[in-house]
Amino acid sequence: MARRGRRAVLLGAAAMVVFGPVAADAHAVPVRGADRGTFARIVFDWPVAGVNVNASVVGNHLLVTFDAPVEASFQPALQRLSAWFGPAAVEPDGHTVSFVIKHPAKLLGNGRNGNSVYLDVTEDKAAPPPGPAPLPSAATPVAPVKPPARSPAAPPPPAPA
Repeated sequence: MARRGRRAVLLGAAAMVVFGPVAADAHAVPVRGADRGTFARIVFDWPVAGVNVNASVVGNHLLVTFDAPVEASFQPALQRLSAWFGPAAVEPDGHTVSFVIKHPAKLLGNGRNGNSVYLDVTEDKAAPPPGPAPLPSAATPVAPVKPPARSPAAPPPPAPA
């Protein structure tokens, strides 16, 4: 019996390595996506009622946190929203989903329709466009630039014969 117990522990550990940590009570949640032209909609179709959501755009990520653990495949939604989003993944806490946003965006709104939770994301026209790297601050030492070494002037070409 002890041998079976060790085998189960080893198989569980191997599954954690291959599949990552998953909360024991995580719900398999289908995820849909739709490009509505001026905004993108992501819908989580929860199999249970009353799951609350908190969403925000932080940098180039849409962070969606639920009060229940989530397990989902994002590929079907991301294929439809490829102009808006890059990869998505469930964070190690099991409650937060992180979507990479391809362009400056903001959360337009979110809501619920039965057990489904939807999020609408739109372009953020007020966000500054990506620019050049910031200049070094006064505290950052900058090496002086030396002018290129001058080569001696070349002699004039010989006169034609």
